[in-house]
Amino acid sequence: MTLATATVKGRQPTGGEIQEPPQPDRSLSGHQPIAISLDRVSLYYPRPLASRPAAQAKRLISILTRGEREEIEKGYWAVQDVSLRVFRGESVAVVGLNGSGKSTLMRLIAGVYAPNHGQVTVTGHPVLLSRGLGFREELTGRENILINAGYLGLSHREATKRIPEIAEFAELGSFIDQPIKTYSSGMRARLGFAVATSIDPEILVMDEALSAGDPAFRVKANQRLRAFLQRAHALVFVSHSRSFIRQTATRVVWVHQGRIRQDGEVGEVMSAYLKFCEQTDASAVSTR
Repeated sequence: MTLATATVKGRQPTGGEIQEPPQPDRSLSGHQPIAISLDRVSLYYPRPLASRPAAQAKRLISILTRGEREEIEKGYWAVQDVSLRVFRGESVAVVGLNGSGKSTLMRLIAGVYAPNHGQVTVTGHPVLLSRGLGFREELTGRENILINAGYLGLSHREATKRIPEIAEFAELGSFIDQPIKTYSSGMRARLGFAVATSIDPEILVMDEALSAGDPAFRVKANQRLRAFLQRAHALVFVSHSRSFIRQTATRVVWVHQGRIRQDGEVGEVMSAYLKFCEQTDASAVSTR
């Protein structure tokens, strides 16, 4: 088992004193060890003016008129002062409106991003499963399985042995030897999930990975995830599907504007979040 820790100190997010979100009751976690720990984590996204045509035009106008050039878009804090604990055996759903920081949080946990401030500690090897990541369009499903399984630590020989099982679970049929670019979004979702879970990762991080999957496959995926959690692994996932969240999650974290707004029992947090969506006229959660 490995221990991965990323710590980068920087300036604190601006905008007044930061309030800690209410912490949920942890009595149900028993004596399970902590799998994921975030301690006052913040991540800043810069927006360089030079890469934005509209900003370039405004800069040119400012120069020509001899006005003072201002930083039109400086950047923003995608995640602000987030503290979170996930125990082994837990399945934590992360919900929030688009742009609230959910995907950034997933990438911080998976080690794709390092925080500007705070500390991320992950005990075990996290595997990130996200839409649009990990597949090479011109290669076949079989070839992509070999490549991605290699990234996940399997030897070429081990990966080759698992191809039939992965292809069967993903329901690819003869498409296993067709280029990924010919796959539907549902086929891509099924293949990505089948590959990521075939190695039995200690920590699985899913960012809307099954949003394109059909209901029948989500049922099968949920069964695999339940077995995964029974082995005292940890799951953190982003989903807009109410049914999948209620079937899969043991706990829900609501993220809003880069901060944790609520963290606790599935029904309680989902009720508060859905009420918020209704009040703001935001269709952020599927009825599936």
